[in-house]
Amino acid sequence: MDRTESAPHIRVEKPLVGAAPSKTTGGPAGPSGDRKRDSRVAAREGELAQLRQTVSSHAVVDQAIGIVVALAGLRAEDGRDVLREISQHTDIKMRHVAELIVEWAQTGHLASDIRHQLERSMTTRATLRPEPG
Repeated sequence: MDRTESAPHIRVEKPLVGAAPSKTTGGPAGPSGDRKRDSRVAAREGELAQLRQTVSSHAVVDQAIGIVVALAGLRAEDGRDVLREISQHTDIKMRHVAELIVEWAQTGHLASDIRHQLERSMTTRATLRPEPG
């Protein structure tokens, strides 16, 4: 492509001769260019949605760890281990276990199998923790 300088720090692109500028990019228009651009935009939107989900998931897990740590007087690493144990013993994804624990802290309702495993895991971790001093 032919490029010219209109100012020392600004580059202006000239379209190819005979090509109509695209409404959004200033480049050649056409079904192929539009499909490629739409595909790239869709891919980026998908990545953004996945990143948002990941951030949300981490926030919920961190909140649940905080609840477990506060209840049992554990370290954060032990709180994460408690969530992992509950997940493994109940065959529920850790993120969903975290959501249920956060909801329990708000409503007071927790399924009995999860409550039993939570109590068991917290008790086990608390007894394994060395006494300070």
